Amino acid sequence: MSANALDQVLATTNADINPILKMLSIFNEGERAFNVNAALLRHGRHFRHIDRYPVGMRKGRLGECYKNCTQALMPVICDPDPPYFYAEGYAMDAELGLPLQHAWLVNTDDQAIDLTWRDNKSVTYYGVIFRPAFLLEAMRFTEVYGVLFNPGLQDRLFHDADVFKSTLCRPGLPGLPRGAVA
Repeated sequence: MSANALDQVLATTNADINPILKMLSIFNEGERAFNVNAALLRHGRHFRHIDRYPVGMRKGRLGECYKNCTQALMPVICDPDPPYFYAEGYAMDAELGLPLQHAWLVNTDDQAIDLTWRDNKSVTYYGVIFRPAFLLEAMRFTEVYGVLFNPGLQDRLFHDADVFKSTLCRPGLPGLPRGAVA
């Protein structure tokens, strides 16, 4: 990829996620404690939507993104090399222009697989990927779907930045190992 092409991709990505970053910065302004906004500003990243859904994967019910993604992940969550991972953060449809709390899956190419929203072509995803073992633990502990915005996990996730970081996972880039964030 040429330097000009890379600059173009970065400029497009920045334009896509700027409204989300601005919102997180405003929400975090004046906060001294580590919180969900600080966590996303520090560890969040941009995901583009996948062009073609994996075979056999189906969309779930609207308004149930956390459940849709968790249930779709369960058959592969204990695989040593899973084909996708669970992510949460904010998603924003360009037409709506408003970031919304959301969950999606991420494939090994870092592409978002949205199992809830029907039209994803103009959606920007910004969030974090959780380790499969942590997702299972969180679901057992709270008995509800969702992680980042789950009131039952707030004290555990945000009392220490290093504890939050230890819950994260990322698919590896080609040629690099996959696993927990170091």
